Parts: sequence; C-alpha cells; structure tokens
Amino acid sequence: MLAGLHVRPREAARLLADPDAWRRALAETRHVGPMLATTVFDRPLRVLEACGARLDRFGGDGWIACGDAALSFDPISGQGIFSALHGGMTAGRVAAAALDGDDTAFEAYAARLEKIREVYRAHTRSIYRDESRWATEPFWATA
Repeated sequence: MLAGLHVRPREAARLLADPDAWRRALAETRHVGPMLATTVFDRPLRVLEACGARLDRFGGDGWIACGDAALSFDPISGQGIFSALHGGMTAGRVAAAALDGDDTAFEAYAARLEKIREVYRAHTRSIYRDESRWATEPFWATA
C-alpha cells in the first residue's frame, strides 16, 4: 500500500522535523485516515518533496541529464513517466550525435527541455487555478 499527502513546502518541512507528524496528518484525513487506522507500517514513513523542478543546466563536459535528473514534475501533472521515457530516448540520441561529432544536438535538446518546462508550468498553474472545491484550504489558497 502506498499513501501520500500533497502539502506545501512549509508543511513538508514541519512533517520532516517531526517523525510522527506524517502519521498524525494521515490519520486526520477524511477518507484515507480511517482506512489506515489499524495499519502497521513496516518501515519509517518518509517525507519527500514532489514539486516540479529543473536542473540549473542539462549537461556539461561528458555528461547529459535526462528524466527527473533534468526536469521533475508535480504528480498532479501526470508527466513524470512520459518525461522519463522520452528524456532517456532523446538524451541517448544526443549522446550518440555528440560521439559522432555533432556539437549542435545538445543545444537543441536543452532548448526542448526549456520548452517542456514552460508548457508544464503553464499547465500546472491552470490545473491549480481551475480547482475550486477547496479554495479556502491552505494548500489551495497558496497554490
């Protein structure tokens, strides 16, 4: 079983600072908490940031970043697996081109990642803006 809480960065920091806070927060949820009330977790619960992020540069001398190493996506966007697969294939082509002496393939790859990031950010802002069911809840009020 896998359970997650999607929270703002400040709340994530609070959960990280208090090992039992995650379990208490999970217990306070309306639907999932009661289902897991008697669950015994076999390892410590973890807090991970799941926001969209980007590497400050997508490659350098002898290396290229792809997938989550290059760009990561908020889970609500549904882009993570697609990006990892597409990024790996594309980075492989760029590496092959570089080995064949093509020094322009990487610039096109980096430009494409920048465009993907731009589209992702616009799409995610739209998703968060359009969600109105919980507009007064702290997470959505600051999204």
